[in-house]
Amino acid sequence: MYGIQSIQFAFAVVFVSDNIFSNFDKEWTTCTSIITFIFCADMIFHIVCFGWKETVTHWEYIIELILQLAAWTAIGFYCVYEYRGEQHRQGEVVKVQCIVLVARHLRLMSYTGELKDFQMIVATFTKFSVPFASMMFTLYTVMFFYAVIGIYSYNGLITRTRVYNEGGGADYMYIMMSFNDFYAAMLTLF
Repeated sequence: MYGIQSIQFAFAVVFVSDNIFSNFDKEWTTCTSIITFIFCADMIFHIVCFGWKETVTHWEYIIELILQLAAWTAIGFYCVYEYRGEQHRQGEVVKVQCIVLVARHLRLMSYTGELKDFQMIVATFTKFSVPFASMMFTLYTVMFFYAVIGIYSYNGLITRTRVYNEGGGADYMYIMMSFNDFYAAMLTLF
């Protein structure tokens, strides 16, 4: 559950404005620092136990080394910006930390391939995705053409003033179920 929430938060921080999550910068940096330390300890133990040559032959550890460098650099920049009082630049560092966290979660997903049940679920979704995507594309195409016909035929017939003047018995969201624009038409057809 924590992994899903952290990925959602990471995507939100990466794709949303910096000032929305500025209250969470210190807590988020502390959390990612702990996660980075755990992954760093794992990598150090792997190097100590199996040696450097064995470590660099696996692509997972090469990716982890790159992620370690990015994470520790981001943590360093965060501390420098905190020391200088440049809080406006810390949002960029938090975005880098979020990208590293998402990449780590995706790397951890590669370990689920060893489970037979998970392989069966992935195979089922792989076989299911092509027919489902074809069906969804066909449904969207039909809805698109009906929406265009509806917009051409019924555009502007349902308005707020018209609904209120004719008794106002309808719900105030009734105007969303119309063919006044493409989004409302798709909602009506859905």
